[in-house]
Amino acid sequence: MYSKFDNLDITVDSSVKNITRTACMYLSEAIEHGIMLSENPTANIVIYDDRIDFGLCMNPTMDMMNEAYFPNFYVENDSIVYRFAGNADCEVSDQTIDFVGAYAPMTSEDNHVFNMIYSKYA
Repeated sequence: MYSKFDNLDITVDSSVKNITRTACMYLSEAIEHGIMLSENPTANIVIYDDRIDFGLCMNPTMDMMNEAYFPNFYVENDSIVYRFAGNADCEVSDQTIDFVGAYAPMTSEDNHVFNMIYSKYA
């Protein structure tokens, strides 16, 4: 079900103008995990300056998920939200999301979600 991410609708809120290459790699991993957690492969995914909103959560067991296994993922108003501001590895400066973590993400450049984000918003 999630092997192909061809039909993703990923947009960026007006609070963000650019996303650095490394941040795109980091966020693409979070997007792939969020889609699997929400079990909503047709969600309208929106990247804000402090979070990613995956839309309606269709996973009936998400309320039992442990933050230790899925850090920075939350259910808010029946939607899956990934918060990358604060204790995560990205921050926003001058409307640009940048990776500030100690270890670079492991996503390859041929990752479909990475290419979708990087080609539009970098």
